[in-house]
Amino acid sequence: MTMRMPVLMLVLVAISSLMTVPMAKAEHDAKAVSRAEKLLSPASMGKTINNYLHFGTTYRSHGDMVLYNVDNRPTEFALLVTFKWESNGVGTTKVFFFFNSNGAFIGLRVKESDGLFQSPFTAANLTIKLLGEALYEAFKDNMTDGDKQFFRTAIDNADAKSLLELYLVLESRLK
Repeated sequence: MTMRMPVLMLVLVAISSLMTVPMAKAEHDAKAVSRAEKLLSPASMGKTINNYLHFGTTYRSHGDMVLYNVDNRPTEFALLVTFKWESNGVGTTKVFFFFNSNGAFIGLRVKESDGLFQSPFTAANLTIKLLGEALYEAFKDNMTDGDKQFFRTAIDNADAKSLLELYLVLESRLK
């Protein structure tokens, strides 16, 4: 089971990197779009996503969902969502969330953010590394060499974007 998680994360990263930026407003199956909106709409989900995007900031709101086609992928669609957060002033980040024809989440891409010191995922990546290092130091004497290697790889590859995508894929299955 431990080998499946890195493979799944690599697949998510590969899928995400293949997605093109949506260009035109779209019309798609209303049930699929509703399912996608249901996943992203709750304030609790906005707060969770904001913690990955801008860890350590205060979530203010998210919304203004705009539906887009995905270039060269006629059955897929994207929702552009605007997040408002605060850290020494109000910041704004716009994110494309990609969905398949059934409304299941498949990836994301940050369109823009005005955070000078809070660029998306940076603080979360750093936090994963710092906490990982602390855990490693605390438990290294009780780890096998294989455990140490696996743990070290997990810390070195800290990737908040991929973790958020995995979280949204799993949540999408429940909606």
